[in-house]
Amino acid sequence: MSLLVSCSSEKKELNNTGKDKVQRQLETDEQVLKALKEETGNDYSERDVCIQRSNRFKDFILIGYFAYDRGCAGGDCFYKGELNKTGTIAKEVLVDNGWSEESKRLDLAKAFTLEVAGAWESVVMQENEDFRAENMSWEEPKSEKIEEQYMVSAWIRKQSGMRRATSYYKAQYIYDKDGTLSSVNRSSRFSHEF
Repeated sequence: MSLLVSCSSEKKELNNTGKDKVQRQLETDEQVLKALKEETGNDYSERDVCIQRSNRFKDFILIGYFAYDRGCAGGDCFYKGELNKTGTIAKEVLVDNGWSEESKRLDLAKAFTLEVAGAWESVVMQENEDFRAENMSWEEPKSEKIEEQYMVSAWIRKQSGMRRATSYYKAQYIYDKDGTLSSVNRSSRFSHEF
């Protein structure tokens, strides 16, 4: 959950002179940094901010904040030109991309989860020696419907930072019927020293 709630910043109202808000252009990293400054009041440099554009969801840009001891982390994003918390914008992104069609929900939930979870850490797409050495059971990322919710689970490899170990946890994202991201859980943590 720290990915979704860390690095919070107060959102400022933008100065819009027209009646209808025009979506800001965020095609370059410079435009993203400028918009981030407008929204937060902080003068970030390219070294301070990590920017990850979505491959799947149009106008969805994940924002991370860099620290030398851990790499990038953060739960902010721009969606349609507006700065939001990634967890709170999930429903809007999913609905805009076809959530109303029930047959698409498992795929959409999985795609959103893997983009968010894999932005600053790595989704483990196949079993590796660390799992075998630590006697941990790996499984591929999956999405499933459980009653009226959609659950996505995946193994995540954390940034190692300055530790001489590789650390993992199992992430579980749960979406409600309307697309709301209702919870993010981490379990089965382990580390393998190298």
